[in-house]
Amino acid sequence: AKEGTRPYRGRIDDPLVRAAQAVAEEEIGKPALLIPSSGGTSPMWQVCGKRSLANVTLGMGHPGSGAHAPNENILLANYWKALRATVALFRRYAEQV
Repeated sequence: AKEGTRPYRGRIDDPLVRAAQAVAEEEIGKPALLIPSSGGTSPMWQVCGKRSLANVTLGMGHPGSGAHAPNENILLANYWKALRATVALFRRYAEQV
């Protein structure tokens, strides 16, 4: 693509994705939402697509977060929860590989 980025479709059968699914259940208390295709201007093709790497994103937003708006915000409690989930993801993934 001359402008923008190429689309990317991730591998949902990867150990990293399985680890993220387990962590979502344990740390956040909800099942993970799997969205294998990236949209928008995410550079996932350049980062992961060329190398067939898996990718996960742990969100911490809330309904009033105003994502990508001038007043975008997160709740401090969600920040700490996402941080704990990230540490748990690293540990879980390390156990699987």
